[in-house]
Amino acid sequence: MSLRRFALAAALLGTVTFGVAELSADPSVAVRVSLRSIPEGASIVRGIDQAPLGKTPKVLTRAAVPGQRLYYLRLEGYKEARVVVASDRSADVTITLVPVKPVKPSDPKRAMP
Repeated sequence: MSLRRFALAAALLGTVTFGVAELSADPSVAVRVSLRSIPEGASIVRGIDQAPLGKTPKVLTRAAVPGQRLYYLRLEGYKEARVVVASDRSADVTITLVPVKPVKPSDPKRAMP
């Protein structure tokens, strides 16, 4: 992901910070993906099949394979966040979820002629 796209994604979806530990793409090697959200308690959903994986904070351990993994973080009252991590490296990801703006009710006094 280019830096420009990363910055745009962070602006739209929330603040994304992560650290990556280099590992080879060897399926016998386990990689660790730590997912945290602010606020905590967001549901983690695997992107490929929409399988629920638990709630943040959570550490997922998977075999190292080439490619990327997609996760969604969902919490009522907040915009859904999309997280993409390399499948062959460990990563620590923290997402600051963006609140959904409440719809302001119309002013009934203005609506009446």
